[in-house]
Amino acid sequence: MAGPIEATAIGNLMMQAVAAGDVGSIAQAREVIRSSFAVEEYQPRGTAAWDEGYAKFLKVVGSRQ
Repeated sequence: MAGPIEATAIGNLMMQAVAAGDVGSIAQAREVIRSSFAVEEYQPRGTAAWDEGYAKFLKVVGSRQ
């Protein structure tokens, strides 16, 4: 999942709003952000090469134990 592009700036702004009392809590700030920005979901594709590399890694790690 991926949230807003400017997540760092938005989070900073919301923490300032919480500190100033404009937003009641961190949970409320999260809800404001969640309802204000679209969230995108990414799924992996073409993982065969990664799976092969991970299998090799496990062989190396397993041989050291």
